[in-house]
Amino acid sequence: MSSGQGSGWGNPIAGGTAMRIPALTSPNFNLADPGASPNPSWAILASGIAYFFGIVIANGGITGDDYIVNSSGFFFYDGTPAYGNLIISITPGTSGTDGFGNDYDAGINVYGTDVDVQMYAGQLNFFSSVVNLIATIQITSAGVIEVTGQAGTSFQIGIPVSAAITASEPGSAGTDETWHTITLDSGWTTPALSREAPRYRILPDGNLQLSGAASHAYSASGITLNNSNPIPAGWRPPDSRDYAGDEVGARCHWTISSGGVITCTAPYGVSSGTIYAEINATVPLT
Repeated sequence: MSSGQGSGWGNPIAGGTAMRIPALTSPNFNLADPGASPNPSWAILASGIAYFFGIVIANGGITGDDYIVNSSGFFFYDGTPAYGNLIISITPGTSGTDGFGNDYDAGINVYGTDVDVQMYAGQLNFFSSVVNLIATIQITSAGVIEVTGQAGTSFQIGIPVSAAITASEPGSAGTDETWHTITLDSGWTTPALSREAPRYRILPDGNLQLSGAASHAYSASGITLNNSNPIPAGWRPPDSRDYAGDEVGARCHWTISSGGVITCTAPYGVSSGTIYAEINATVPLT
């Protein structure tokens, strides 16, 4: 057979192990502008670059510089995939271990130095290496965002999906919270000074509002107003706050502690009779 017989025999694709033509492409590949090539199309260039648009890999995986996709899920790493640098995993409902020994959880997970975040089964979960599950956030059937803490206690932030924005205790968004009456220690009397009994609530700006008055027989030392029933956590300032009294009318100097206890001290110049705790103040909670 002569060298002229047979189409293409005089221009082989490869010589030994080297590609001898500039490119091998699908008929529809745009070699002049690869990014404009349709899907599907493909090209393998002699320069070492390869393009595959619409590639399908069955029962296999893809490994990139910092990611791996396989039948178990999608795994993203902080650098070359290795033990200890898995930062994101997306798996279809099962936990396991990747090929480098990194444990991963079911669902969508972001792994951090101190806290890991998981999105799974309609919940957003927060974990740490110290206490494991820290908190869970979910939307209830009523459309309210509910936060559950490590100890199992929960509270609702209160953003109904199909209603105006509201908030559960300790505060309400845009409106004043309902007043809570302070349970007084023995010896205190209400009403006093024609005022309502001492009470508290959270304002829309997040600060604590105290109002009301009570009376007590004079004492040279401080008298607690509510030591037996402190204002609950969530309504307490981070440190002690002091408020001046008034000698006129025997209004006592009073303090609210970070533990939620209000203490009344007789004003200067008053040494007998009745003293009054008139607690009218807005207390910053930050």
